[in-house]
Order: sequence, then structure tokens, then C-alpha cells
Amino acid sequence: MAFLVTLDGRPWPGHEITMRTSADAWTLDMPGKRARGQWTFDLTEPRFQPGVEFKFVVDHVEYMLGANLIIGDRVRPQSYLAPEVSFPSVRAKPTASPTSMPVWVALCVATVLIASLLAAAIGLFTVWPVAAVLARPGGAATRTLNMLWFHVTLTDQTSLLLLAGCAGAAGGAVHALSVLAVRIASQSTTARWSLWYLINPVNAFVLSLLIVAAINGGLLNTNSTSAISLYGVVAIAGTAGLFTKRVLSLLSSWLGQVAPASTTGKQGGRSGAVSGAATSKPAGRPGSAL
Repeated sequence: MAFLVTLDGRPWPGHEITMRTSADAWTLDMPGKRARGQWTFDLTEPRFQPGVEFKFVVDHVEYMLGANLIIGDRVRPQSYLAPEVSFPSVRAKPTASPTSMPVWVALCVATVLIASLLAAAIGLFTVWPVAAVLARPGGAATRTLNMLWFHVTLTDQTSLLLLAGCAGAAGGAVHALSVLAVRIASQSTTARWSLWYLINPVNAFVLSLLIVAAINGGLLNTNSTSAISLYGVVAIAGTAGLFTKRVLSLLSSWLGQVAPASTTGKQGGRSGAVSGAATSKPAGRPGSAL
């Protein structure tokens, strides 16, 4: 079971926070993973047992002020905020508390998402018959789609892409609605996420077009039976919309565009241990209040 220690790093932008522990005799810096202003340290390895002491270190130079921190029962993650952690020479930058989303804003966002879901569903069921006709062997090469005041001439390929876009947008709207409902229930909805909820269906629409186009270019046989082709497109696009972040990661890996692996992974035979500047002890002493 993973055991994580987190530190809110927003008060120290531009600075690297590492960790030193008594398990490593206070000589090795453990790098943390930074995401959304928070530093996360993985202490899952067996040597980090309850009672092991640790301290945060800024820029490989200074220990945090105060007494050593101690690993607890390892049942729950341990989290620390700026008032609990400070450094001698690095002044913490004040951080504003996230503004809660007003109820009326949450209702407006939910209404827009539901409308987006309905529009995507209507588009899906409108395009499906046209795509089915165009996918038949020996059928018409083009067909006109009449939707409200739009009149679009589609081919078999463009109909599949439009079908994928509608399915992806529907998946993106469902995902955003689910996240919004969970955060409202847990009273953790903040106003700064409003734009993400509204843009997610659009992102899912574009991502579904790209993923289906990529697969259709070599892995999906659109010349097979109509049912397999259309159901496959909708399933792939809808899944891409529901799991946008995961699909982006997989697509990036697939295209060989993943960033080179960090060279600070394993050194000295220990996972996560980084030497270099950490070979000399930073200012201050572990266990002292400085």
C-alpha cells in the first residue's frame, strides 16, 4: 500500500523542496513530485517505518525550522501546510484560499453541461443513419445531412469523424458532470474550475476526432460491416471523452513524444535517492529548532 507525504509548495514558487530522513542518516535528498503546487514524496519503501524522522529541505541548502517530523502509522497520507513548515532564509509567499463556487454558478455550469450532453446525443443519433448508409459497400459516395439550418455534404470518412466528435463530446460532458457532482457533494467545488467544466466537452470533441483519425488511419478497418465500424467508432470516441487525460497520455506515448526520462531516478543503488549537492549537509541540524 502506497504511503505518501505531501507539502503545499505554493508559498515557495521557484524553489525545489526535497526530503531527508533518519533512515538515510540525513545524507540523501529524496526528490518529490510537484503537481498543482503540491510536493508529493513516496515513502512506500520498507525502510520508512513508523517512527522514522524526516525534514523538508529547500534547494538542497537549508533544513526546515523546528523539530523533526515523524512518520505515523502509515495508514493515511501525511499532509503539511506553510504555517507548519518554514525555512530560515526563504520567506513564504502568502497564498489566497480558493474561492468556493456559488450555488447559482454551479447550477449554471451544470445546466450548460446537460445542454451540451443533449446536443451531442442529438447529433449522434442524427449522424448515425447517414454514416450507416455511406458505410455500406457500393453505396452512395456522398450524402447531405440536414440538421436545423445546417446542410452539410458528408462522405463516409467525414461522417465517421463527425460521429466520433459527437460521441466524444457526450463522454466529455458526462465526465465533467460527474466531477462537478462529486465536488458539490464533498463541498470542495471552487470557482477557478468553472472554465474547465465548460471546456472539457470541447476538448473531448477534438480529442475524439484525433484519436479516431489516428486509429482509422491504420488500425480500424472501416471497410468492414457497418455495425462493427460504427459501434467501434462510437465506443472508442466515447471512451476518449470519458477519460480524456488518460487517453492523452497514452496517445502521447504511442506517438513517441514522451519527454525523456529523468536522470534523477536511481542513483547509488537506491530508488529515489539523489546525490550531488546533497552530499554535504545543509545549514541547520536535524532535530534542532534552529
